[in-house]
Amino acid sequence: MLHTDKELWQRLKQSSRDDVIVIEISVISIVRSILNNANLDNENENTMPIEAKTSSNNTELTIEIDSKFDFTKVEEFRMAYSETASEVRKVVVDLQKTEYMDSSALGMLLNMQRFFDGKEVTFDIKNCQQQIFRILTISRFDKKFNIK
Repeated sequence: MLHTDKELWQRLKQSSRDDVIVIEISVISIVRSILNNANLDNENENTMPIEAKTSSNNTELTIEIDSKFDFTKVEEFRMAYSETASEVRKVVVDLQKTEYMDSSALGMLLNMQRFFDGKEVTFDIKNCQQQIFRILTISRFDKKFNIK
């Protein structure tokens, strides 16, 4: 077993081309394994990332977002509000669990607002963590949404 970089370098210089190829294949396999495990972790983390709840009288829709509000949530976010009853008069986006938000999330919020355009619907964003609140206010979303 080699213990230092110098020993490893000496071994590589003495090795045949076939040995180097075996080492390269081993490294590639290890990297793939690490990436696959990371993807599995992300898939497990993303179970139930968006949850939509409608009030008993169908006038209020609450959409809860998980820890990441980014481009991976586009379709699920759209489905959360587009399949609602026509009686909805208030949409609440709950960001209590959200720690990360990118520019695509801002676009999704604006698209949601456009979807309800022409209807008398109010929009609240609540339970923002400090960094999310800063993103929303810097982007001037406090002018378009009630941020609580």
